[in-house]
Amino acid sequence: MKDVAKPRRLTVGDYMTADPITLEPEDSLMRALEVMRLRGVRRIPVVLGGMLVGLVVEGDLKREEPSTLTDSQDDLNRVMEGTPIGRIMVHKPVMATAAQPLVRRSRSCTPPSTAPCPWWRRDA
Repeated sequence: MKDVAKPRRLTVGDYMTADPITLEPEDSLMRALEVMRLRGVRRIPVVLGGMLVGLVVEGDLKREEPSTLTDSQDDLNRVMEGTPIGRIMVHKPVMATAAQPLVRRSRSCTPPSTAPCPWWRRDA
């Protein structure tokens, strides 16, 4: 029988963003919204002193926006510029090493959990 090479197992490192843009907990909701729109991302890691402390998610950010139908533009700007992302971020997101098998990591991010699943290098 002919030897068949085993397919290489995919790792978290194969899919993670090597150098993601990050924000800090005191950055404003407006700053997070601007970064998401300019970079075309839906999630941004939140770091403090180089350590991952949270994750700001587009859906959470949109839920915090004042309604443009009932509030003035000034009210919208005041809230978005005056509220730090630390108030709405996902705290203590689960982390993985770059070498962790992708299959094992993705299983821990499937329903019933509806939380976002960041892939952040713990070993960097």
